[in-house]
Amino acid sequence: MPLISALNRESHSESRREQLAHAALEVFARKGIDEATVSDITSEAGLGKGTFYLYFENKDAIIDELVQRFTLLPDERRLLEQFAGAPLRDILARAVSGMLDAFRVKAARTPNILWQLALRSSNGRTLMEHVLIEGNELLAGQLRDRVKAGELRPIDEFVAARCLIGMVLIFILTEEVMGGSQAHPLAEETIISGIADLFLRGVLAPQPSPGRSGTTGGSFPRGAD
Repeated sequence: MPLISALNRESHSESRREQLAHAALEVFARKGIDEATVSDITSEAGLGKGTFYLYFENKDAIIDELVQRFTLLPDERRLLEQFAGAPLRDILARAVSGMLDAFRVKAARTPNILWQLALRSSNGRTLMEHVLIEGNELLAGQLRDRVKAGELRPIDEFVAARCLIGMVLIFILTEEVMGGSQAHPLAEETIISGIADLFLRGVLAPQPSPGRSGTTGGSFPRGAD
């Protein structure tokens, strides 16, 4: 019986934290992070301020919660694990597609809020340490394996990974938040293949041209196009 009671308490606690986190996301999107107050968040959640302080020490604490809950890091981790060992182009195309889908499911306003977080010295470091760096390392690990296998030329895998992530995030920001999808509609396949191709053509290892053994004619392995 005590075990069941403990599980129920844990479930209730997680439910309350999630309720407050979603309320904070709505308030921050509407009022901005700096203007929002704890009272605004609890009013949005339909809870008392006392309940807020049972789960979060202050507003910065719930911001840190949002950083880890509503970014694309969990989706990136899942996608890279799911497609490990597949051709790199397939991994990148599926990762870009998955990030686009995850973004649309979670909240169209999240990138705007993350941008606000990045500009706040008190929370920007949390965003960098617990989201951007970890996501960067996950992708860099995939690239590092491909460099060792000779599929990619020697590169700084961490920098290359950040470049790819930056391409995707900026595209999402301009497409979904700034109205690019309405101003200049693009098919999703065009977006996905375009990002993958642009990235890969900059990092694929040159291969000998057919019939010219021992040269590096600058051509790409079959399947790169």
